[in-house]
Amino acid sequence: MGVAQDCCLIRDGWGRRGEKWPFRARSPRKADFRRVNLFCLEARLDHMMTTVRKATESDQAALAALLTSLGEEGLDDIGIVIDTTPVPPEHVGAVLRFLGSQGTSVLLAECDGTLAGFLLLACPDDSADMQYGGVTMAVARDCRRQGIGSALLAAAQRMVETNRLGGLRLEVRRNNQPAIHLYKKLAFEVIDETETDLKMGWQNKAAAH
Repeated sequence: MGVAQDCCLIRDGWGRRGEKWPFRARSPRKADFRRVNLFCLEARLDHMMTTVRKATESDQAALAALLTSLGEEGLDDIGIVIDTTPVPPEHVGAVLRFLGSQGTSVLLAECDGTLAGFLLLACPDDSADMQYGGVTMAVARDCRRQGIGSALLAAAQRMVETNRLGGLRLEVRRNNQPAIHLYKKLAFEVIDETETDLKMGWQNKAAAH
């Protein structure tokens, strides 16, 4: 656990920026996303084949390289705060194991066989009247605006529909217009806002009836 803690600081889709999310006390409903059969979603985007699938420990080196590149950019709107030093693959492996134990799904998008982005889908809190999954997503710099984010979010929506959960929640900076445009295109709506951030949600209408 100490190894994973050194890797990165993660906030969930509920907007708690800077928390050491993997180690925050919570009582997840672990069965939610484990009931979903493994799937592989493929789409041809801009003449490239994009595949979305669940992460495995064999992906830790590629994920480490992606996290390192994101850290070098110094982005603050991707849900993860990363040191500028390279992220060791073994740290990523420890994080993957911990997230799996908490019922969080890690989805990867590959573009022509190269890792292009990832999405964390955190299981909802049992105390909520309607179950909503929290989303954290990041796409590699060279792969942005190529449909990667859309493919990842579509896969997350499919998992929510399969489990008949209430929907998805995420947070985005108000000045991140490309991301906001993407979320609205996929039927996310603004449900709350602060001076700097928007909290957005997508509702699984089938589960509401």
